[in-house]
Amino acid sequence: MAKKKGLWANIHAKRKRGEAPAKKGDKNYPETLDIDEGSMKTARKNVGADKCWDGYTAKGTKKKDGKTVPNCVKENKSFAEFCAESKSRIETDPEYRKRFKALADNFAEKRREQTKAKK
Repeated sequence: MAKKKGLWANIHAKRKRGEAPAKKGDKNYPETLDIDEGSMKTARKNVGADKCWDGYTAKGTKKKDGKTVPNCVKENKSFAEFCAESKSRIETDPEYRKRFKALADNFAEKRREQTKAKK
């Protein structure tokens, strides 16, 4: 399949022909621009994830390394809300519980090493 020419190629070709730029109200002026921004489904496939990280939500998409990916932005949650949500998820999701326990054990081990080094 041949690659479509971009917007700027069309603008330059029109200038070369000596045509005036399109203006609102003209006969052939488009009602909406047909810009393919990509869908969240495509973005998730490109990233290889079903959703954003904990504490982040997808607000549309963005281009990263030529691919459309979800634009994950930090949620505006208080620390107490985030902790309550994590606690309920630990109680219900065994996979999350396993990851959380591994992180907590790793953190505890590093803390022990730090306190031993200070003595």
